[in-house]
Amino acid sequence: MENSFIDICQYFKNTSTPEKVVALMGNKELIAAILAWKSVVIKRKDNDDKCVFSGDNERWNWLWEMIDWDRQKYMLVSGLRVQDVGTEFERLKGLKLIYPDGTIDKFATQYLNSIIMRALKPKT
Repeated sequence: MENSFIDICQYFKNTSTPEKVVALMGNKELIAAILAWKSVVIKRKDNDDKCVFSGDNERWNWLWEMIDWDRQKYMLVSGLRVQDVGTEFERLKGLKLIYPDGTIDKFATQYLNSIIMRALKPKT
């Protein structure tokens, strides 16, 4: 298994499972938090470090240590109360619904798209 930031991030994307999306269902705060993640600018830290960890938890934590991002902008865009932002972010991160490259899980994307399509569907 490769140990670069891109390879490890892709590994987690490839091993995604749909059941974690259940946490989003009917949870307006978590949905606001995940949507806000897509608008945050992610900057990789200036280093060429390779991950030396072999366990998934350690590799996941290493990925997050390799980035900088604007927490203030995330809070503003999410529209969440200050006391809720950290909790919702940690839930998304812990469920691996967001990735440190600024993207979101493919199953979460499908769920969000279904909500949007239902909302946009003309009522007859």
